[in-house]
Amino acid sequence: MRVYVMMDIEGVAGVVHSEEGMKGNPEYERARRLMTNEASAIVQGIFDADPEAQVTVVDSHGSYRNMIPELLDDRASILRGKPRVGGMMDGIDHGYDFAIFGGVHGRGSQGESVLSHTFTGHLLDIRINGASCGELELNSMIAG
Repeated sequence: MRVYVMMDIEGVAGVVHSEEGMKGNPEYERARRLMTNEASAIVQGIFDADPEAQVTVVDSHGSYRNMIPELLDDRASILRGKPRVGGMMDGIDHGYDFAIFGGVHGRGSQGESVLSHTFTGHLLDIRINGASCGELELNSMIAG
C-alpha cells in the first residue's frame, strides 16, 4: 500500500496562533516538533495496519521546510523544500492508494475553527459548484 501524507501546521494539536507557524518566532521550534510528532503518529498507525506500506510525508506549510526530518519515523520518506510545482500536493500521482491530511485547519470563511484560512488570509471563500471549499477539499480534489 502506498500512502501520501500531507502535513500542514495550523491544524496540528497544540498550535493555536499564526505566529507559531512562522520562522523566527520563539514558539516556531515547538510547533515544528509538534508537526513532526503528529506526522510520526500517522506513520506509526499506517505501519500498524500494513507493515509493508510505503509512506511519503509531505511538508506542506509555508516554505515547506518546517518538519524536522531526524524526528520523523524513519520508515517514511519525506518531501520538503522547494521548488514545489504542485504546491501543497506536490508529488501526488495515481500510484498512491490513498492520501491522509494531517495538521489541517478550517477554511477561510469558517470562523469557528482555530487558524482558519484558505491558502492565504486574503481568500475568504472559494466555491466550486456552489460549495465552499477550503484547503482540505481542494487538495482532496487534486489527490483524486
